[in-house]
Amino acid sequence: TRSQIAWVPKTSVQLTDAQVMTLGKLLEALDVLEDVQGTGTNLEWTDAALAAAERGRAEKAGPFA
Repeated sequence: TRSQIAWVPKTSVQLTDAQVMTLGKLLEALDVLEDVQGTGTNLEWTDAALAAAERGRAEKAGPFA
């Protein structure tokens, strides 16, 4: 078996759509770095937050994605 330590936030935060889009871009940028093994956030991932993150990805991809 394999065990690992996990960071579990005691509180969560809600962000505006613009903040969620910015956070999504930051998390994606960190994800491509070789030295980064994982990321975490205490964002409360509501349906609205997920929709904003998807909009951010769509804007980043451009109209021909």
